[in-house]
Amino acid sequence: MRAIEERCKELGRPCFAIINYTTMQMDRDAIKELLNAEIKLSRTYFLKVSRFAVGNNLRYNVQTVLQKLDGSAVVFRSHEEAVEAVNFKAKM
Repeated sequence: MRAIEERCKELGRPCFAIINYTTMQMDRDAIKELLNAEIKLSRTYFLKVSRFAVGNNLRYNVQTVLQKLDGSAVVFRSHEEAVEAVNFKAKM
């Protein structure tokens, strides 16, 4: 997370983020820690965060934890869906 925060600081302005969980292998406690850090970063550096995970089991686990932390968050099935969600927000 430190590397992401440094890169965001370099940009000097909030940006859109698309997060890929597809290759992630973590238990729910580790997922919760990661998502808490991500949410903290999003408050400062991201205009909109869009997430995706290709595997159903992983998407379910991330979505379950994420719903407890941020009830409005969604984990999409594909990169294309995640990009479309960010593009929709950018047009508003």
